[in-house]
Amino acid sequence: MTAAQRRRLPEGREGERGFALPLSAVLLVVMLLMSAFVVDIGRLSLERRRDQSAADVALISGAMNRSSDLAMATAIIDSLNTNLATTFTLADLHTCGADTLPSNWIPLTTANCIARDTSYTQLRLRIPTQTFQTSFAGLAGIQELPHTAIAAVSDLGKGNVLPFVISASAGGYECLKVGASNVPDPDCSDNASGNFGTVTFGLWGNSQTGTVTDCNGTSSQLVVNLAQGIDHDLSVYGGSPHGNVQVVDTASCGAIPAPNAMTTTTGNTPNLLYAGILGSDTFPDGGPSRFRRVNGMSWFGTANVAGATVDDTPLWEFIDTGLSSTDSVPRSCYKDQFIGDGGGLNPDNDQLMTNLPYPVAQHLLLIPKADRMIKLVERCFDHYEGNSWDDGGAFQPADPPVGCGGIGVRCLDSVFNRDSDREQQDIVDIQASARFGYVPEMPANTNLNGNTTILISGFRAVFLQRTYAGNCNNSGCPITFDPGLGYTSNQTTNKASALTAFVFPPGILPNGLADDDAINDYGTNRFIELTR
Repeated sequence: MTAAQRRRLPEGREGERGFALPLSAVLLVVMLLMSAFVVDIGRLSLERRRDQSAADVALISGAMNRSSDLAMATAIIDSLNTNLATTFTLADLHTCGADTLPSNWIPLTTANCIARDTSYTQLRLRIPTQTFQTSFAGLAGIQELPHTAIAAVSDLGKGNVLPFVISASAGGYECLKVGASNVPDPDCSDNASGNFGTVTFGLWGNSQTGTVTDCNGTSSQLVVNLAQGIDHDLSVYGGSPHGNVQVVDTASCGAIPAPNAMTTTTGNTPNLLYAGILGSDTFPDGGPSRFRRVNGMSWFGTANVAGATVDDTPLWEFIDTGLSSTDSVPRSCYKDQFIGDGGGLNPDNDQLMTNLPYPVAQHLLLIPKADRMIKLVERCFDHYEGNSWDDGGAFQPADPPVGCGGIGVRCLDSVFNRDSDREQQDIVDIQASARFGYVPEMPANTNLNGNTTILISGFRAVFLQRTYAGNCNNSGCPITFDPGLGYTSNQTTNKASALTAFVFPPGILPNGLADDDAINDYGTNRFIELTR
């Protein structure tokens, strides 16, 4: 066979040699285009990841700067420009008018790429759409690719602000809700000009707590706020963000963030107090009334009060059992001053309390068990602040503090820092108690005359203590409930006439929980959660 014969193709395949070359060329072009798209799509994915990370960080920054819409937008812009090396302006963040927002969300007036819910507790950000020039996709006519990201955050833990008001001089054991003159407690029978201690806060609408907007001053607001706590931010008059401009809570109602003033609730409201702390209703967040909120921190047990199973964990159960002489804590704040062998409340037959100084024990033996515990807590608080304890002048000579340096020297270490739930790394046990919360403080010399506006001068950490309930008369109240004493009552009622609390001095709680700015302190009372 000749060479020409060997090279000759079979009949019908003579044209394949000419077809293979253009096919290879087409395949090469397709492969190049695919490679081009792989490169550019890879970059697009990278840009979107950068956008998302920057959006998350920027929105967290905005959430921590909610003193005004402008402050929030400025913080977000600064963060985006830093992390994306961009030069966004307020005008750039006002290019999202076509976005579809969740119901009841409001875009910022001058920056509609940022939106919030009515309570300012949830935020949303969409980064304005950006583009980059493609490297190879231009071969297919695609000269640029767009990229953006959406982030959303929720603000968790409002510091649990309660609808009461106390004076700037309040401390130790105080009456929050005053009853009628027949409540067997002089501090809880002294109403001023028709004011009984409660104040009005609106419901601003918070999907996390289930509330809907209601700022019309109805009684239902008070009941919900008693059970759940205020559903939005508050601030101090004279401070950020409003300075000396008065912003009343119910008048603002979501239009202006963090109001710094509230209005009084005139008249006695025993039915409303009962409904909020002991009643059988289910509230917008799905939970029961405040004292029925039994949870993992109710390890001490429960009590039956007015037909309700309620949390019975007393304040002393939150004391750190590891306190020692090396801690800057007075000896009177150790847990064995309240319970245990020879402790202040044990045993029930009132034998001598051997862990207490003999004169103190002898004095307390003359006092009913529930009142004795209150005086022991007051003694701890007085000593913590470097003062002697004299039971309001009834105990002489006064009992001086032991530890922390003596009279005139405040202690420095926390006392109520028990932390039994290690899985909740951010909070200590007392923060999970339904009895723990914050109460607005009013300036000194505030005139509580009828229905009036009260400025907020600060917030005080409190532990709700005694409940006076039922139809009180000059002989007392049929229900007088203090936690931790094994109290049980089958009395039925729909009234709670008065409520007392311990007001914590600064420093005695861990992580600055009793400090003036504790309700707005991120990382202790408030937490931000990405929800995208």
